[in-house]
Amino acid sequence: MKRHIAILLAVLMLVVMIGCQSNKTDMTQTSVQASNEAYGEGENVTVLDDSKCRITIIGMETDPYFGNTVKVMLENKTIAQTLNFIVPQSSVNGIEWNTVFAKEVPPLSKKTENIQFVGSLADEITEYTAFELVFKVTDADYKELSLVPFRYYPNGKDNAKAYTRQAQPSDVVIRDNDILRLTVIGYDVDDVWGGGVNLFMENKSDDAFMIGVTGVLVNGHPCDPFWATTVRGKTAAYKNIYFLSDDFTQFGITEMESIEMTFHVYNSETNALLCEWTVTLNP
Repeated sequence: MKRHIAILLAVLMLVVMIGCQSNKTDMTQTSVQASNEAYGEGENVTVLDDSKCRITIIGMETDPYFGNTVKVMLENKTIAQTLNFIVPQSSVNGIEWNTVFAKEVPPLSKKTENIQFVGSLADEITEYTAFELVFKVTDADYKELSLVPFRYYPNGKDNAKAYTRQAQPSDVVIRDNDILRLTVIGYDVDDVWGGGVNLFMENKSDDAFMIGVTGVLVNGHPCDPFWATTVRGKTAAYKNIYFLSDDFTQFGITEMESIEMTFHVYNSETNALLCEWTVTLNP
């Protein structure tokens, strides 16, 4: 079963790579366009206002269960078309923070909704001063109508504070150049994935990049995680590379003693290779 999952992941990764090299996937399009977004401050900020819909950020709101949220007004101006409002990508204070937000609005209707940010970062970030929100509007068949990257500063742009991760003695910086800083911050071992490498990525450039790994060897044995991800410009992100336990079982790996892999970093817009290097880790 897990081997089937690995094959499925490989197929999906191939589809993503092909899409990026041709017409680009939705993820790549979003990342590219997000580098030149508009911004707004304070309350009642208009994000999008066209013939089909209007998106307005009303302001910040504290939810008793989900903490700080961004309150938005979603308006469908069409006469007979249901619209979907989605936030596929977001960051808070410059750190990537995925949020689940998808709302359906009937024709000639308005809805007030809260964009929620949940997860472990909620314990670290108590003051939300800068948001990067990508708003996607589709019809009922999920055909894209609008894609709007937007930065929102609830207390004003001049009062925005960037997220800063506190370095730890166990950190291992494996790349630091004018494009990115990549740090190994730990390792995981579990029954499902076998093992994993925990990363903290900082994109120093204005453009989004895609990063993947090849030639992965764990204790000298091939254990391809079929892994690739994107990080938007001027954004940091926590990422994880996981290996399947089937590979560990096949090669009798009970402890990760060495991990060798080659990283490849591409510009998400041009697909140009920015850098690549091989590293050996010793957990």
